[in-house]
Amino acid sequence: MARKERIGELDLIRAFAFLAVVYQHVIGVYIREPRLTEQVSIVYGMLFHLLKFAVPAFIFITGLVLFYNYSEKVNYISFMRKRITEILVPYGIWSVVYLYLMEKPLGEGAAFVWNVSKHFLTGTSSYHLWFVVMIFQFYLLYPFWQRVFELFRRFVTSRFRLVVALGVSGLVYGGLMWFSARYIPAHGFRFDMNWLDTYFIK
Repeated sequence: MARKERIGELDLIRAFAFLAVVYQHVIGVYIREPRLTEQVSIVYGMLFHLLKFAVPAFIFITGLVLFYNYSEKVNYISFMRKRITEILVPYGIWSVVYLYLMEKPLGEGAAFVWNVSKHFLTGTSSYHLWFVVMIFQFYLLYPFWQRVFELFRRFVTSRFRLVVALGVSGLVYGGLMWFSARYIPAHGFRFDMNWLDTYFIK
């Protein structure tokens, strides 16, 4: 694969996203202080929400770099080997460290195996590891997203079609956000199939 020109602007976005993540964590410590006045709590809350662009920025960078560097058909085996070595192995090591330091007991026998497996698969060995599990699914399904992107490019042959495609995508995304953030908590929604329920809700 030929080496492509570096996108310098991504370094700036990445730097701002890193700073936002650090600042969110700092605010997260002080916002729980019981002695804070209402005004200070409101300011902290506003800043915290203003800095929430960090995670979407990292996801955007990941997607952009992937499609930029792997625009042609990828060798899935070597592609995944690289991601497993660079992402999954360190994730596994740190998960073991966090599970070892965890105060909550993990159980014994089958319960221990189940709890450890659940923590590994859901990224809950520590509160920040969810991001690794979430982003790794994107790598795992990259050939599928590549095909979706190719179909999107073929469909968008005019400005009108671009507006239609973006509008439909926005409505679908808005519907999913409403369903997950509003409908499920209010109605206790459950899927009939256990694996769907586990993956999408639990």
